[in-house]
Amino acid sequence: MEIIYDNPEYWCGEIGYRPPGYSDFPINLVKEVCVILHNPASILDIGCAFGYSVNRLRKLGYSAWGLDISKYAISQAPIELKPYLIHSPAWDIPIVSGTFDFIFSSGVLEHLTREELDKAIKEIKRVGSRGLIGVSCKDDTTTHEGDDDTHEVILTRDKWQELFSPEFKIISDSSVSWFNYLGNLICRRIE
Repeated sequence: MEIIYDNPEYWCGEIGYRPPGYSDFPINLVKEVCVILHNPASILDIGCAFGYSVNRLRKLGYSAWGLDISKYAISQAPIELKPYLIHSPAWDIPIVSGTFDFIFSSGVLEHLTREELDKAIKEIKRVGSRGLIGVSCKDDTTTHEGDDDTHEVILTRDKWQELFSPEFKIISDSSVSWFNYLGNLICRRIE
């Protein structure tokens, strides 16, 4: 079975990330700060792609690992990072239950079929106790749900949250939503 995410054209072409293609987007830094502000003991980035966030978190001293369905994406990661990256789909995570304190995922779950999604959520809750999950939300005007033909499931933020326990925070996967979430985290720390 060919997986679209193993096709280099997905990462820079006409079927996924349009030119100039996938890169280490600046919003990744905001997402990483959001993760750090939750004081994780260990982190699993589901849908880590080329491992940019995993690499930065490890350099900051965090026990961070990544998982991605794409062999191609993992092949693009720095050689020193590859021991911390796992090739696997989110619905069949080859990790012992409860291994991670914190699960991070952004822009992944909406790409799964409903059957894969249900299995992936069960797996996420099995391997981690809490986390931040960024997904396309149909009730967020800053999410451009029609921009990606590979999106399978797009729900409202409340419907996404119902699929997870309260320990997993759902964020509409737009830059505006991530900045707002970061601002709220900072305000709570100041109070």
